[in-house]
Amino acid sequence: MIEELLWLKEERPPLKLVRFCDDTFAHRVDPWLEEFCEKYPARVGVPFYCLMRSNTLTEDTARLLAGAGCTAIGMSIESGVERVRNKLLRRNLSDQQVIASFAVARKYGLQTYGATMVGIPGSTLDDDFQSLEFARSIGPSAPVFPICTPYRGTELWREAVDRGDLDGDTDPMTSALTMSVLKCFTPAEKAVQVRMAYLGPLYCTLPDLARPLIHRLIRGPFPLSLTYVVGQPYMVYRIATQIFRQAIPKTPGALFRIVLDSVRYLA
Repeated sequence: MIEELLWLKEERPPLKLVRFCDDTFAHRVDPWLEEFCEKYPARVGVPFYCLMRSNTLTEDTARLLAGAGCTAIGMSIESGVERVRNKLLRRNLSDQQVIASFAVARKYGLQTYGATMVGIPGSTLDDDFQSLEFARSIGPSAPVFPICTPYRGTELWREAVDRGDLDGDTDPMTSALTMSVLKCFTPAEKAVQVRMAYLGPLYCTLPDLARPLIHRLIRGPFPLSLTYVVGQPYMVYRIATQIFRQAIPKTPGALFRIVLDSVRYLA
């Protein structure tokens, strides 16, 4: 793996950030992780991002990762309601484990990309608002709120079909930021979930003074078209500046092209 990264540094410069996409980069402190954390900074020396899980980000793993050059991690909250997280999603993670893991990340200077799903089949809108408050209390560097879209054939998908929440011939794998295809939510509830997906990052990261207004906008009625315009750029900004800031071009020309591409995308 190190040889491949060294090849990238030479053949595809400049290499500013390495993104490891294993579902869980390190499960424990073991000889592999110790060897990686010794060799990577000495031979590669490029900041990196990886995915972790709350029960694997211990003091020891966080200290090793930070020392090796890890600057940010993706670590999902899944749901801010323990019952939903463990009974419906079967994540086997307590609230305390989730809270402690984000605290450990902050202690070692690791920025956190924290995804909290809303619109989970079998959950309620009240559960979604509890999740919003839970995420705010934990304080991920870049909080996001994708709308749950079960993969076809998974246990969650089968249970939704069996309950009548989803037609078996429906493909739910649309964008995680578009209105849910699940039948267990009303159109009004689905609109609230969309507003939460786009405005949730604002609610969690702006000063306390702004939160009552954002909460009211999420509850509605706030036009979904304006929700996209307000929420999407801020979400991108938060991810770019907090999680992948090494990859942000510094030249005016490159920044202008990024802004132009973003405008074209939104249009």
